[in-house]
Amino acid sequence: MRYDNYVFDLYGTLVDIRTDESYGPLWQKSAEYLAERGVFISAEELYSQYHMQIRKERDLRTDVEYPEVSVLKVFDQICQGKLNEDQLKEFSWYFRQQ
Repeated sequence: MRYDNYVFDLYGTLVDIRTDESYGPLWQKSAEYLAERGVFISAEELYSQYHMQIRKERDLRTDVEYPEVSVLKVFDQICQGKLNEDQLKEFSWYFRQQ
């Protein structure tokens, strides 16, 4: 069988996928991941800081109804520059896999 067309679902256009960012183990595992890399923050503080920074970034973008937020920037702010860009990318990937 040969296919001439391929369909890609970008940004939930065809399939609406939601992540559960209230899932407790996500924050505990993420805090442990960061601690192994020298960023010491409790799961509760990570949760709080993450949501605060996301809101802050969204509030800065008044030109669109649903602004995109760079989680790399958010995590960099939370980690206070202690991780380099590659480490931030690795952590972002880890975070979304949980």
